[in-house]
Amino acid sequence: MENKRNAEPSPKAIRILTYIIPIVLIGLILVLKNINTAAAEISFYIVAVGVVLLVVFSLIKNRKNRRKN
Repeated sequence: MENKRNAEPSPKAIRILTYIIPIVLIGLILVLKNINTAAAEISFYIVAVGVVLLVVFSLIKNRKNRRKN
């Protein structure tokens, strides 16, 4: 019997998470931008930087995959 712990996640699950995570982060940005406190301002910039990094790493990964094929 094959060990399930080492199995890779299904491509369908990865595709769904690829859309859900940015939508949640963008929603969080919009919520944080409407709250006028110092903590919300700091959190807004942290989440915004996280979104930018997520996009940059996704673009890098896509370019590497295209070069392999």
